[in-house]
Amino acid sequence: MRMLAIVPCCCLLTGCTTGSRAPGQRIICDGSQSLRLRVYQYSSPTSNLRGSTVRIEDGYPSFGLDGEGTYYINGGWLNSTLGMDLGWRYGSLPQDVVDELAAQLDLSNLGNLQDCLPDTGLFDVGPWVVSSAQSSASCVSPGRKLSNALTIIQSRAAVLWSNAQRMSSAIRFSAVVAADDSSTVYTWPIAAPLAAFVFPEDVPLNAYKGYSVGVSNLVSDGADASRLRALREQYVADRTATPASFTDGQRMSDGTTTAFVYMRDSLPYEDEHGLWPF
Repeated sequence: MRMLAIVPCCCLLTGCTTGSRAPGQRIICDGSQSLRLRVYQYSSPTSNLRGSTVRIEDGYPSFGLDGEGTYYINGGWLNSTLGMDLGWRYGSLPQDVVDELAAQLDLSNLGNLQDCLPDTGLFDVGPWVVSSAQSSASCVSPGRKLSNALTIIQSRAAVLWSNAQRMSSAIRFSAVVAADDSSTVYTWPIAAPLAAFVFPEDVPLNAYKGYSVGVSNLVSDGADASRLRALREQYVADRTATPASFTDGQRMSDGTTTAFVYMRDSLPYEDEHGLWPF
């Protein structure tokens, strides 16, 4: 279900028109309420903290474009240690970006971009991916063609982020029991007990869903989602001001249970598990 209503910026990749198109003219912004293109880096859940998969399960960094010309972008494109906690934003894709995508991408045959360079011995580094519902290309070390396609977004990511609006609908989160440390603790803002959402600790870490994708909790109530989002923003501000007072993960307590809580904005076109379709 689509949660945002945004005026489309484009209809055809080679021009923002609704009229007839020339033979061979490629379409991404086809007016449909569907995800059309993704550009992202896959991040392995097991290379991140247990319970924090929700922040990176749809790619980190990650960019998506729908049929109405609305783009979705997360904080992974920024040079920030807090990128995973900056959330997602949305906006209308500028026409110059639309035109450049038109020149390089064929959604039905993105595999022609897959010109991976030889393995360079990189460890714990996920592949870069350009994908659509019809095809995809992915490389850990992209060659010239895939790099050129990635650069369309990479070179503009900071501007796209700064020009975009914050998400304000539902939010997803996961929680794991917090170790006893001196990091700042925030008050759990939802009436339901925090313990109801914490991943169990009595199962080996590498065998349980604490590292799995698609197992987060969805908060669709607007007031509760706003409270969680406000706490996340406060955490980012506080950690920016006094980084030594924090670990990676926002500690919250309801007076009975203390847990690390990891959040991500719910996205249009995600499935019931919070995952984008391709």
